[in-house]
Amino acid sequence: MSITTTASKKRKQRAFVMQGGGSLGAYEAGVYRVLYRWISESLERQNRVNENVFDIIAGTSIGAINAAIIVSHVVKNKKQNPSWNQLKCWEDSADKLEGFWTNQIASEPDLWRTNYDTYYPRWNDDREYWRQRYPQIATPEAARRYYSAKAFLYWGARNVLKPREGQFPAYDKKFFDDSHLDDINNLWFRYSNYPLKQSIKEYVSAKLKKDPDPASNEPRLIMCSVDVEEGETVAFDSYSDKSQYAYDKVKKQYMQTLNYKKGLMVEHIMASASIPLLFDYQWIPKDYDYQKYDRGEEQDEDDPTHKNFRPFWDGGLLSNTPIRELIDKHKVFWEKNTRLNGETIFEMRKEAEYDERKREQYGKELFDLFWKEMVTKARATARTTTTRRSRREEPQQPTSELKADDLDIFVVNLWPTRETSLPLDDYDLTKDRMFDIINYDKTEYDLKVATFVTDYIELVRDLVQQLAKDAISGNGQEEIKREAARKILLNDSKTVSKFREETPRTYLDLLIGRFDVKEPFRIERREDSETTISNKWTDLSRQTIKQLIEQGKKDALEEIAKKPISL
Repeated sequence: MSITTTASKKRKQRAFVMQGGGSLGAYEAGVYRVLYRWISESLERQNRVNENVFDIIAGTSIGAINAAIIVSHVVKNKKQNPSWNQLKCWEDSADKLEGFWTNQIASEPDLWRTNYDTYYPRWNDDREYWRQRYPQIATPEAARRYYSAKAFLYWGARNVLKPREGQFPAYDKKFFDDSHLDDINNLWFRYSNYPLKQSIKEYVSAKLKKDPDPASNEPRLIMCSVDVEEGETVAFDSYSDKSQYAYDKVKKQYMQTLNYKKGLMVEHIMASASIPLLFDYQWIPKDYDYQKYDRGEEQDEDDPTHKNFRPFWDGGLLSNTPIRELIDKHKVFWEKNTRLNGETIFEMRKEAEYDERKREQYGKELFDLFWKEMVTKARATARTTTTRRSRREEPQQPTSELKADDLDIFVVNLWPTRETSLPLDDYDLTKDRMFDIINYDKTEYDLKVATFVTDYIELVRDLVQQLAKDAISGNGQEEIKREAARKILLNDSKTVSKFREETPRTYLDLLIGRFDVKEPFRIERREDSETTISNKWTDLSRQTIKQLIEQGKKDALEEIAKKPISL
């Protein structure tokens, strides 16, 4: 019996997770620069130059765009310079990302077209006088940001968005509630994100897909979006050639499949960043036509009904911090690239869904391998003198081939979790706090659950390990102990959880392909109530973009100094 894998055998992978947040994504560029420098220098000192800075980069919305720029840069370097070591392929990736923000995205707002100049003295020259009359009057910086964001929303931003052609804002043709004199109305401010699409094309290579050669060791890109009709999160993965979702438990099949056999394209990136109401749906073809792309044609050019397309919105609606999707894709990739007697774990499990005989065979083969590992580990321990060794001092044991690589996750949270000064009679700050709560990182509980699961799995492994130790003790108990372990681990009558296909799990299923998840680095952008605004995510002014990048660098350096990262 043999097990082989074309998945990574590093035993630990680093993953970088970036949130959505519009212009706040510039903060992620600052954080990335510090992390890139710190990790790359550490790897170089340890002569680990054939490792990636990050093995996986996952993002939502602007986080997906940032992620795509980084991964594209590394993959392009690797293809153009095959003799380079892996670490060298990451060189200048931080410059590339920061350049996207400073050269491509940052714009000058048309403040002169707003009321900013009219009221400028109130916030600046005569502020103390006006503050006595209006205690809530904005600081000069808050006023600049507020009217910058407003200018971009009304007249667009170079290389990012522009008002849609035709009537802008669009009149209400349903309730006819579109009077400009009525502050509460149904006017619809809709924009074209075509400029952003062109900007991404300048910084991201087409056809982002992993090289089929297992030795290529290319970083993985995972981007999250939402299928509007299904109301379900969809992850686009550069290590895959399709995304399947909307599982029907009655038909026992996925109802939606999106094929991208030659790699991820700009439309998949845009799908993750298509903000509801501001932009139209991003239509993704069920089968991406790469020949159309090569001819310079739009995918839906000859299909106005979008019959063979799916509509997508910004992934931040359901998963603004895509850790859950990252963990799921990590395990599935291991299953699809780990073979037992020539057949992948994923294939074996699928065949076992409908065939009881196959299910028994699948369970037997996995148990035999698992038990063999336990016995091997028990013998290794028995050969070691343990008289003066505490558990912490135990020698390194044989590595399990039935575990996926562990994950160290680095997270950037753009939206403050807590607010120390509660806004009361301030409309804009109240709206700002609402946006923070809607978008901030809610994965802390997911990570706690993952940790608890890991602890229980280790408990089970330790208990089975004890049976294996007893089995090799030489008192003729080996077969009895083996049978006891088999009955426990392959008993599916006591498990409550099931696979998505509704087939029951065994306890052994819970142990296969599992991995530890740790979070050595989590950073949250802080903000000052004196300068923040509710539409901070649309302030694309050069001054604000520069401030966000510098704040990201400063915060990341402080976080590393406070809590050094061990690679």
